[in-house]
Amino acid sequence: MIARLATLTLFIALLFSCTEKAKHTANASQESSSVTVTNITRKCPYNQELYTFPNVDVKLFPTASERINNYLRLNVLRADSLTPENEIFDKVWGNPTSIASLSQLSYAVEEAKYPVFSIRISGQYCGAYCQTGSAYFVFDTRNGKHITVNEVLNSSGIHMLVDSLNDYRKNQLAKRIELVQDTLNRNATTQDFNKNVYEEMLNIYSGCLEDKLLADHARDLKFLLIDNHLVIELDRCSARGNRAIDELANLSYSIDLKKWEYQLTDYGKSILN
Repeated sequence: MIARLATLTLFIALLFSCTEKAKHTANASQESSSVTVTNITRKCPYNQELYTFPNVDVKLFPTASERINNYLRLNVLRADSLTPENEIFDKVWGNPTSIASLSQLSYAVEEAKYPVFSIRISGQYCGAYCQTGSAYFVFDTRNGKHITVNEVLNSSGIHMLVDSLNDYRKNQLAKRIELVQDTLNRNATTQDFNKNVYEEMLNIYSGCLEDKLLADHARDLKFLLIDNHLVIELDRCSARGNRAIDELANLSYSIDLKKWEYQLTDYGKSILN
């Protein structure tokens, strides 16, 4: 009896020891992957605008930090990994006789909780037209990998998501069409009412109803991971030349990934908190 009791006591002690070790290992992993973000700031020599860009540091994982920073600089500033830090803005500044292709830069860290790092970078983008917009980026702080939607959701999940997004977008467009039509009806006899603008608006939104997001395009969706939610931003459907009369802003749609357990990939499950 005494021998059995001693064996049981030893087993419990070992089990407790292993549990504490596992907790310590998990905490150590989270601590080692904590993220700090500092600013890289430079003044444009042509118009004196102050440019600010994030520099990401994943504690104890310099390779992950390097991979994240290289990806952000290449995709936002067109600066490759060989570009010195003091020259990363050179390709978007333009020159004394041309407008900057990117200005009014700002960023917001939306999630920095192991192992996910989500960041939104906003600015004014200029080409044939100038418009403000945001780019969304999600990374795995364990290795610096850039994450796409189809790595989080399996095939079933992608199709469910696309169907949900199309239904949501169609519903929002229908509401806007109803509002515009109501405005037209109420002002049919108003002399100073700009009927042409609202009729054009109606044409734009009616045309948008025919457009659908396809599962093959899911990889390119703009999204963030925030508190185990997949937050997706859908761009306006109107062409850039029509944005002045398009009153429907970008649409945001969110899903709770913990409720989509069967639609997650193994990798998707591994990054949930």
